[in-house]
Amino acid sequence: RSSINEEKWSQIWSTSSIKSVEHIFPQKPEGNWDAWRSKIGRGIKTYPKHMHRLGNLLLITPSENSICGFKSFEKKRNIYKATKIRMMDEVIKKSDWDLKAIISREKKLIKWAKETWGD
Repeated sequence: RSSINEEKWSQIWSTSSIKSVEHIFPQKPEGNWDAWRSKIGRGIKTYPKHMHRLGNLLLITPSENSICGFKSFEKKRNIYKATKIRMMDEVIKKSDWDLKAIISREKKLIKWAKETWGD
């Protein structure tokens, strides 16, 4: 896998974060509730407190983000693979995306940020 190329980087940063921040667990899972049921809690009312967590977010081009939508994790994983962005590797390796995966990734990202930028 290669580093993010300049064209993708430009697409990500030249637009609103609303269009370039991908929610792995989708913002509107009810659009495909069967694929996302019970992944981060019981019932449709439990997901809002977890979907915006750092561990659930990815930078992605706006066009790729719109393709992802509320597809199942398996289908999103295939889209992430096609991006050839190295930061996707950790997510792509997962067989499922649930609260445990979100928390684990969040802890790693926070640790990386502290080590890279200091407290």
